[in-house]
Amino acid sequence: MNPADLPSRGRSASYIIASRWWEGPEWLYLSPKEDFSADEKEIAVEKEKKILSTLINLNASDLVLTCFSSYRKTIRLLAWICRFVYNCKHQNKKKDELAVSEINEAENLLIRLIQCESFHRIEDKRIISFNPFIDHWIIRTKTAIFQRDDTSEFRTPDILPSDHPLVKSFIMEEHKLKGHIGVSHVLNSLRERFWILAGRRVVSSVLKTCITCKRYSSKNVNLPAPPLPGDRVKDASVFQITGIDYAGPILLREYQKPWICLFTCAVYLCVHLELVTSLTTDKFLQAFHRFARRGKPSIIYKDNGTNFVGACNALASIDFNEFQGRDLTSALFGSSFPPGAPWWGGWWERLIGMMKKVLRKILGRAFPNYEEMYTILCNCEAIFNDKPLTVVSADTSLTSITSANFLREIQNN
Repeated sequence: MNPADLPSRGRSASYIIASRWWEGPEWLYLSPKEDFSADEKEIAVEKEKKILSTLINLNASDLVLTCFSSYRKTIRLLAWICRFVYNCKHQNKKKDELAVSEINEAENLLIRLIQCESFHRIEDKRIISFNPFIDHWIIRTKTAIFQRDDTSEFRTPDILPSDHPLVKSFIMEEHKLKGHIGVSHVLNSLRERFWILAGRRVVSSVLKTCITCKRYSSKNVNLPAPPLPGDRVKDASVFQITGIDYAGPILLREYQKPWICLFTCAVYLCVHLELVTSLTTDKFLQAFHRFARRGKPSIIYKDNGTNFVGACNALASIDFNEFQGRDLTSALFGSSFPPGAPWWGGWWERLIGMMKKVLRKILGRAFPNYEEMYTILCNCEAIFNDKPLTVVSADTSLTSITSANFLREIQNN
């Protein structure tokens, strides 16, 4: 039994006195010469240790190419290294800022390093089709305007690989320098000096990683389309559920600026247009009574325009029990949308946009008078009511349903 277990497990006093707790292990009673027995030869032998070594081929230019993410900073770093090497070899030290010639030499050196890493020889199968040649230790290609008598670099652009990290950094630098322009513009700017293999593909892939372009060109999250409101799909007669809104103003010949009052059927998308001379409540009520020839609406949707709010207040103060047979204005006129939420009335806002597009093309630069404008609105009304409500089929035996079909059915009945 382990003596250390006695305090933790508990024993009687007689057992503890007779135990090894007071005596210790047996080797304590041996003589010093017999305490330990060890093999001296085994101790003297040194333990062997295995050491493994691996040879790694490091490229000296990796430090320069991966030190900065910016192409211009990499060139300036290489220019300062060249300046240091020059000062170590010559007595006349250069201490001023980097000159343009030094930066150009550093860029040429950087291009040579990139080509040495990517193209091991000029007969490389990736560039042999470009008719390459070496000019000042740089691999170049001959373009269609090679025979021009000038020294412009676009005659013989430098050949660069498409998979080198510094080439991608240079493309991003050019993209930012040109104001975050598109692929074709960046590629055209690069080809004034360089010919990048698979240029359009690599430029497109680099530009897709631009954070600034992602910020301004990203698409909004498309939420699933909610179901249509109940008043849009219920069985109802034409203009029984109506939406009202204004469009304009329109400049006429007499320097008048009338507005267009749009009445839209929520179920069949029929349109009724009225021309009003102002946005006052009285003018709207007059247009609303002219709309009475279409029938009696039971539910009217509107926005929070002051003329609509004024009409609601005016109608709310009338006791309709005093009028017999004139209950047109007893429709539910209180269905307003929240302020700042025009998409609630999207089913008539879309028709307003279509109406403006048609009027812009019909009127052009003309300035009609009031009667001519009213006639044009009647024509636009007929055009909108003839629009198909279903997909136009290729089957010759099928005809698309239009809003005018429901209007004619009501008139025939």
